[in-house]
Amino acid sequence: MSNTQKILLSVSLILIAASTRLFEHTDNFTPIMAIALFGGATLKKGWGILVPLAVMFVSDICLEIIKGTGFYPDQVFVYGSFLLVAFLSGRINKTLKPVKMLGTALGASAIFFIVTNFGAWLANPAYAKNIGGLIECYI
Repeated sequence: MSNTQKILLSVSLILIAASTRLFEHTDNFTPIMAIALFGGATLKKGWGILVPLAVMFVSDICLEIIKGTGFYPDQVFVYGSFLLVAFLSGRINKTLKPVKMLGTALGASAIFFIVTNFGAWLANPAYAKNIGGLIECYI
């Protein structure tokens, strides 16, 4: 794949994925994690990490303008989980074999859950800042 094709693919993914967050959807059910996995595994390091973060940033700006919900206290944990998945998938998925891809996808979902729920526990005053509150957050 040429550099021009990679750039066009990356920009297309950013715009398409960003638009999916603007419409009604089940919470945390958008293609952004898949893009982080795909980008990390197939694009060069910089692009693989940049694409999912750009999707989130572009869509968060749009959500802030349209609904006033684009920015939130635990946002750094959401971005961090996508960053971590894109980075790890670049290391793990050197060969695109189905079993490896499935394992990486399940691992990405677990990383997102663990990291973002921890961020919610830290940022949300509804959770007690003790082990019981952390457990409640994960449940």
